[in-house]
Amino acid sequence: MGISISVSPGSVSEIDPVLRSNRSVSATISASTDDPINETVDFVSAALTGVIEPDLTIIPGSSSVSIIGTYADPFLDIFTFVSKRSSNKIETPTTVISIENMPANKELYNLNQDERSKVTKTFTVTVFFTSFGSPLTANFSITQELLNEIEPMRLFMDNYYN
Repeated sequence: MGISISVSPGSVSEIDPVLRSNRSVSATISASTDDPINETVDFVSAALTGVIEPDLTIIPGSSSVSIIGTYADPFLDIFTFVSKRSSNKIETPTTVISIENMPANKELYNLNQDERSKVTKTFTVTVFFTSFGSPLTANFSITQELLNEIEPMRLFMDNYYN
């Protein structure tokens, strides 16, 4: 008697990692039993632990759950800037977090780049199953790493004043 899961793409306990520049996920977690005569998988669901991801969709199903979408950038790069042709001696600097919030045509004078090598997302997968006529559940923890690469920030800085 035993319920097991498989992750595609990935391994038993993790979805393949993604790069910060991509951050998209498309994974399926399937449940199965080693005793199909006495056990049946009825339903599989999942929940993300921690930060809400508005662009991530979790689709439960009778034997598997799909996780699709894009993670928000979890890395906290801090940009400090002033107006074009100004300085922090003339005006109060503005600080924003993430490349997406850095406006064009500013005098960027300080970047505090997030140097964490990765951020790990954790999902709890719940398998609802029937064993010898009794309804039961089994929980599994699945992770996915978002890897912080240097290249996107280098490209941003290289092109910011062009």
